[in-house]
Formats: sequence, C-alpha cells, structure tokens
Amino acid sequence: MKKFDAILVLGRGTRRTGALPSSMRASVDKVVELYKNGLSDHVIFCGKWSYQIDYIPEKTEAKLMADYAESIGLPKEAILMEDESEATVLNICYAKQKYLALNNWTNILVISIYPLEDRMAYNFRMVLGPDYSFEFEEIDFRFPPEKEAELITSEQNKLKNDVPKFFERITPGDDKKIAQKAIEEINKILSNRAS
Repeated sequence: MKKFDAILVLGRGTRRTGALPSSMRASVDKVVELYKNGLSDHVIFCGKWSYQIDYIPEKTEAKLMADYAESIGLPKEAILMEDESEATVLNICYAKQKYLALNNWTNILVISIYPLEDRMAYNFRMVLGPDYSFEFEEIDFRFPPEKEAELITSEQNKLKNDVPKFFERITPGDDKKIAQKAIEEINKILSNRAS
C-alpha cells in the first residue's frame, strides 16, 4: 500500500447556516476512510471562505471540515488547517508554504470531485512545481444534473481561457508569485464590486 506525506482537502464553500455542503461532507468522509486505511498520518483541510460571498461565516471552511472529521473519528493530532485562503489556488499556495515545504512533504494525495479535477491538476502542477508529486482520490459524489452540466461548461471555459492566462509567465513552483497575483486579482474584483 502506497503511503502519502499528507492528504489535502481544498475548501469548496460554506453555507450561511454554517452547515457543511454535502460535497465537503463527502470529502471528509473519504479522508477519514483513507486515514483509517493508513494512507497518511496527516490531513490538511484548506480554506477560509470564498472572496465571492457577501457575509462572514462563523467558522472557516477548514474549521468546519476539521470539526466534522474529528466528530467521525479522525484524531486531532492528524488534523492540520490552512484557514487563510479565499480562492482555490491560494488553498494550494498556503498549504505548500505552511506545511508541505516546511516538513519536506512532497508526495501528496488530493481529494477530488468531478468535474473539478482537471483544473485542480493544472493548479497543483503550477503551484507545487516539479519537486512534488500528487495523485487524486475522487469522492463518491455527484452534483445534481443541472448543476453538474453548469460546472462542466464553467470548468471547460476556465481551463481554456482563465487558467492559462492567469499562469502566463509564471514558473511552475513559484507559489509566492502565484499567491501575490491571486491576491491582486481578488482585491481588484472586490474593489470593482464596491464601486
């Protein structure tokens, strides 16, 4: 059985009620199963909350997932949280800076969900760079058909246009430059929204 330095779970939103979205609950269920099967001793839950929401949740995405994971049997000592990021690419940047690089964890298992895996893979390749390896473990979860169709179209557009444009002139592995660019773009969006 292959063992990984860490299992990483990206944030996927929070509900105004504070409840975990069903896709995140399914991700945490899978993580606990993988941990109990000995695939890794460390689980990193990522996410503050999305910069796109118009309210401040009571708990971060990472904290919601960590609390649920602990309630279904994941030991507290296995749980690590990256709870400052407000976008997917920042989940990866901050997890790398806070845990992966500092501990020399280079072999990562990522919890994935259809149809988001292709964009996630692109982001992971660019943020982590050639010194890291990662694999995906897809959870057993499907969005409702209309939502899934919408996501497939959105993801295809992002992969064709937005993602390559964002990473133009960035060397794979330059997480500091990627984080800086992401923060600048988020600030620009928020500024435009406020005006």
